[in-house]
Amino acid sequence: MPREFNRAERVAYQIQRELAVLITKETSDPRLRGLTISEVKINSDLTEATVYVTGKEAAKIEETLATLWRAAGFLRKNLARRLNARGVPKLKFVYDRSFDQAAQLLALIDDAVISEE
Repeated sequence: MPREFNRAERVAYQIQRELAVLITKETSDPRLRGLTISEVKINSDLTEATVYVTGKEAAKIEETLATLWRAAGFLRKNLARRLNARGVPKLKFVYDRSFDQAAQLLALIDDAVISEE
C-alpha cells in the first residue's frame, strides 16, 4: 500500500514548487538567479515553513539569504494567490549545507582512491 502523505507534507511540497517558479519567473533580482529550493519543512499547524536553499557559493549566501528575507512578504503574497489554503505560513529561509558536505565527501573519496593507485 502506498504511503499516505499528511497535509503538512502536501502543503510543503506545493510551497516548494510554487516558490521555485516565483523565484525564477517573478523576481527580477539577479542575486536570486541560480538559486535552488532543496526542501521545505512545515510545522504541524501550518504556520511556519522553513525553506532550505542552495545553489550559490558560500561567499554570497549571506547576501542571498538577506535578499530572500526582504522578499519574503512579496513571495508570501504571491503564494497566497497560488495556493488553495486558508493561510500562508511565515517563510524562514536557511542555507542547505548538505550539498556542500556531499561535495567535500566525494572529494575525500576521490583523493583516497587516487592515493591508493
